[in-house]
Amino acid sequence: MPSAHRHGNRRPQAHRPVRRPAAPRSPHPRPHPEGSPAGQADRRTRHHPAQRDRPAVAPARRRPEPRRRRRHPRLRTRRRLRGPDHPPHAHGRHRRPVLTGAAFTAAPGSATAVVGPSGSGKTTLLRLLAGLHPTHSAQLTLDGRPLAPQIRRRTHEQQRRIQLVPQNPLAALNPRHTIGRQLARPLRLYAGLPRNERPDRVAALLTQVGLTADYADRYPNELSGGQHQRVSIARALAAGPDILLCDEITSALDGDIATGIMGLLTSLRTEHHMALVVVSHEHHLVARYTDTVHLLDSGRITGSGPTATLLTARTHREQAETAGTHGPT
Repeated sequence: MPSAHRHGNRRPQAHRPVRRPAAPRSPHPRPHPEGSPAGQADRRTRHHPAQRDRPAVAPARRRPEPRRRRRHPRLRTRRRLRGPDHPPHAHGRHRRPVLTGAAFTAAPGSATAVVGPSGSGKTTLLRLLAGLHPTHSAQLTLDGRPLAPQIRRRTHEQQRRIQLVPQNPLAALNPRHTIGRQLARPLRLYAGLPRNERPDRVAALLTQVGLTADYADRYPNELSGGQHQRVSIARALAAGPDILLCDEITSALDGDIATGIMGLLTSLRTEHHMALVVVSHEHHLVARYTDTVHLLDSGRITGSGPTATLLTARTHREQAETAGTHGPT
């Protein structure tokens, strides 16, 4: 029988681990790994005796500041068409009126011209009549009834009756839309034509201005300068106006093309019995294709009357002044 150590009659007990009291925590934290930001701080301060006793603290990460939304200022304008009854400017200065006492009348079926030097207010007068220059003190009437200065305050019928042909038709045409689509828009707004009837009406408008029907499928960048003007006239005619305002429509055209455009306007005026108002620097075209002329200078109408009489007298006077300035040659 093998011998065994016995501790009396007691059975041996299982070994229990001895729990040692926890060591007091050091006020200095353990070094961080080398790759962490705090470890990089330990490595930087390890060789500085003055900072050895300081605990390595990770640099505080700054919270990004929220991006402020940039506010765009409202677009404002101070250029206004002021009349003599307007108060002085806020800084005490009086603005010079662009137009003063410009009485203007256009009879149905007439051809009226407005001539004058650059900056005399010719384009401003047309924009005022078209409702595109609302800040003024003038009194506008159409068939004896008051006409609102702003186009958006005019009735649908008043908007239809007055149409403007701008000086630069290419800037007024949408380059992404075909000519036919741009001519069909006033037919829908003013004439109320159904969709299936618009292509025939567009073809008729192009024919009236001397273009073929296939121009309806073209884009503005495929046309010449004279063709742009014809399309712009056709778009104005689509509304069926009673007054057609033309702002320097022949200034960028050659002589033959300009003559053709003025001849076209004369035939359209006779056919539709509408009033034609033309702003132009070309006196020979004005004298040939208009009946009445208004001489505009520095915002004032200095003379009005028959074109053949008034414009011829002014031409002779200007030639005499030019000859007197330069002297005999």
